[in-house]
Amino acid sequence: MCISKAEYDALPADLQELVDACGEEFEKYACETMFSQEQEWRDTLISDHNFTINTISDAELAEMAAMMNDYWTAWAEEKGGQCPALLQEIITALDLG
Repeated sequence: MCISKAEYDALPADLQELVDACGEEFEKYACETMFSQEQEWRDTLISDHNFTINTISDAELAEMAAMMNDYWTAWAEEKGGQCPALLQEIITALDLG
């Protein structure tokens, strides 16, 4: 869900809370929907569109994460604000660091 920060900030507190609650509810719905349909989508890509889906190994994932760590850290620091803390939350959630 996207909203202009200026428009959001202009809302009264009770409407900001409502927008926040709706955003959280939508996020859960979207994730559940995507996860529940992922295998079907993958099967369709393979059977109907001749896709090959490759899954990388844990070692390859670790190597890629290490290669990108410096980039994402520099990006977050350049953006400032909450970006460094949010990046760390993502890294922790994905068990990449």
